[in-house]
Amino acid sequence: MDAPTYPPARAWEAPTVHPSRLSVKGSSIQVLMEDPGAWAIVTKELPAAALVAKSPGAKALIDNVSLQILVDLGFAKPGTLDRIDAQLAELESAR
Repeated sequence: MDAPTYPPARAWEAPTVHPSRLSVKGSSIQVLMEDPGAWAIVTKELPAAALVAKSPGAKALIDNVSLQILVDLGFAKPGTLDRIDAQLAELESAR
């Protein structure tokens, strides 16, 4: 039995990446580190984030986890993340 052949797609367009809003749950630690303004907010409110980000074991994780992991591990209180999130929203609206 022969495999079916399909005609090429007519209206295909290459996918585009749309920027997302910075947030403590929706942005990885790496994304926050790459934005100087966002990282300044994070390290001001949560100095432990800078220590965790510099640790050799964390380097493999920071592009896959959000700041929520610091709450889960006991490095931060949930209210801290709420303050960071509010300041990130202000930063985004100022841009």
